[in-house]
Amino acid sequence: SIGENGFCACNNVYQPAELTTDKYDIDGDDSKDAVYEISNAGQLYWFAGLVNGTLPGVEKNISASAVLTADIVVNKNVLNDGDLTKDVDGLRDWTPIQQYGGTFDGAQHTISGIYCVSDTIDEAGIFQNTIDNAIVENIGVLDSYYCLKKGYNVGGIVGFNSGIIRNCYNEGMVSSLYNNDNYLGGICGMNGGGTITGCYNKGKVANSVWGTRAGGICGRS
Repeated sequence: SIGENGFCACNNVYQPAELTTDKYDIDGDDSKDAVYEISNAGQLYWFAGLVNGTLPGVEKNISASAVLTADIVVNKNVLNDGDLTKDVDGLRDWTPIQQYGGTFDGAQHTISGIYCVSDTIDEAGIFQNTIDNAIVENIGVLDSYYCLKKGYNVGGIVGFNSGIIRNCYNEGMVSSLYNNDNYLGGICGMNGGGTITGCYNKGKVANSVWGTRAGGICGRS
């Protein structure tokens, strides 16, 4: 059974996001679209699994659209005075949403408590990367920490952006331990032909290793 915050005590089972077909015109074409409503952390993880193709028995959908209907809290007290807490035991790991091509509308809600530390992925954020027709908008990221040990694009919202990021902000910490060319930004690590508008960053962008390019909004554009 599904417990508190949309998670099950069993292995990586999450409460499914709620699919609606008659509430949102998310692409602005005057017709209602299929949109997933996300109201808790488990549903956010489920949606990531849907896009990444890691849900057993559920077909991968990189173009799925979603709307947040509440503030999402994954972990509490990930940061202490802007830096990673010394006690990371028990923090739930985040696997970024990959190759995203849909519309993700935060509806002015926040996502807090993301903890993403990896030595296997190349890019990190809420979204690992967005493709040309993706839209990520109206999200605030709080109390979150991203650090790649071998990766090169890290952002508070998106690692590598080829879509549109608008009206978003970050108050989490972005960092890297990869001693080579890498790009860090409060909103996205690298902007690869995408668009960023109406965004700001109040979080720490930790430029601590050789070869790092860091920016408040974007490491490289």
